[in-house]
Amino acid sequence: MSLVPYKKGFTLMEVLLYLSLALVMVAILGRIGIDVLEGRVKAKAQETVLHEATFAFETMQQTIAAAETVLYPVTGLSSSTLSLRMEGVSTPTVFALENGRLTMREGDEDLVFLTGEHVRANVLFSNHRMDTTESVRIELDVATVTYDSMQYSLATTSVASTVTMRK
Repeated sequence: MSLVPYKKGFTLMEVLLYLSLALVMVAILGRIGIDVLEGRVKAKAQETVLHEATFAFETMQQTIAAAETVLYPVTGLSSSTLSLRMEGVSTPTVFALENGRLTMREGDEDLVFLTGEHVRANVLFSNHRMDTTESVRIELDVATVTYDSMQYSLATTSVASTVTMRK
C-alpha cells in the first residue's frame, strides 16, 4: 500500500485566497481610518467657526448696546461698516471688514481683529430707529477658509440679531 507523503505548506490557490482577503481587510480599515480623520477635521473646523462667530458677535452686541448713537450707516440703510459714537470719546468706534476678517477700532486705539485668519467673515449692519429708540441689525456669516485643493468650505455658520442701544 502506497500512501502519498504529506507535504507541508499551502497551495497556490490558498495563498492567493489569503492575500486577497488580507487586501480587502486592509482596504476596509484604510477607508474607516480616512473617514475618522475627515470627521475629526470637519469637527475641528466647525468648532473654530462657532468660536470665532460667538466671540465676534458678542463683542459687537456689547459695544453697540453701550453706544450713544450710530454714525454710519444712516437710518434705513445697510452696510458692511458700522461707525458708533461712544460716550465720552471723540473718535468713533468702527467695525469693518478687512480682507475677509472682521475688525474693530475703538477711538484712536490700534485695529483689533475679531476673527482669525483661518476663517472668512461677511457682515451686514442695518440701522433702525423707532421714535427715540435706535437699534442695529447684525447679520454675520463665518466660514472656514477654502483651500485650493477643496471646492467647498468645511464649516459655516450664520447668526443674526437686533441690538437696541441703551440710553
